[in-house]
Amino acid sequence: RLYPKVAARHYAVGSGEVTEMARSLYRKALKLDPTNFDLAEDLAQSYYTPTGIDQPTEALSAWKRAAVLTPSSFEREGVALHLARVHLALDQPEQARGELDLVTLPLYRKLRKEIEEQLDEEP
Repeated sequence: RLYPKVAARHYAVGSGEVTEMARSLYRKALKLDPTNFDLAEDLAQSYYTPTGIDQPTEALSAWKRAAVLTPSSFEREGVALHLARVHLALDQPEQARGELDLVTLPLYRKLRKEIEEQLDEEP
């Protein structure tokens, strides 16, 4: 989890700069350990903001990379939910529905339904 306000005060920079600094460090770490799912997931998570998804095209790339590295179906389905959210933010409802089709675990039923409802609200 990033704490941009705390880090921004510590480093005397803006919170946006802190987020980009963190993403840069995640990218460097992934170059050193390119098969590390946790790093890839953390980088992808960094695109979420309190108001939505920052840089959805980059977020999509990050989540796609994480998807390739998923160690189990549990993680794969979780990443599919994130991919659906990003596709929704990019106004790509068909791709979002395709990702949701991959989500079958009962644990994710509620989240899947929430995203499906958002898709149904789309004009």
